[in-house]
Amino acid sequence: MANTVKDHLLGIFEIFLFMPRGFENFSADTNTMIKSFIWPLIITPLVLLTIVMLSDGTYPAELLFFLHGSKIVISFIICLALTFIFCKSYDRLDFLYKYITIANWFELAMFALTAPILFCLSFDIATAQDMQTYALFVTLIYYVYAAYILTHTLRIPWEMGGFISISFMFVNETGMDIVNYLKDF
Repeated sequence: MANTVKDHLLGIFEIFLFMPRGFENFSADTNTMIKSFIWPLIITPLVLLTIVMLSDGTYPAELLFFLHGSKIVISFIICLALTFIFCKSYDRLDFLYKYITIANWFELAMFALTAPILFCLSFDIATAQDMQTYALFVTLIYYVYAAYILTHTLRIPWEMGGFISISFMFVNETGMDIVNYLKDF
């Protein structure tokens, strides 16, 4: 099993292109999984910056950072818990560490899709309203990739991977509803 950064990046690129052999570049060990959490920790502030830049400026940036940051962390924990419960229920715990590792590394690919929003807004190439459609596309493609990664990593039917991914969407959308409620509270 490969454990180098180069192999992981190649694996993510192959998964990004829907090539199943990309999954072979990751192992299922605890150490690799724990190290993979570095990517969400690095990328989350950049995602929060993008969210703030996409906002209409009605609310203070600090409030948006706090609310959306809390939503991201809580949603992440709930989605991991849902995946754990599924894996335990369907005897797939052997694949859980590999799934978490790949999902964390895949944050890099998703950030590559999000980076144009940050770039365009930072250099006034486009307005936040112009980027909303692209941001929606990135959000939806995330759930497609989540289903793909779940299906191949946990070795489950694609319908089940899609169901779990839609469950993730439910968690995130409920979190957004709570954030929107709290912003006006």
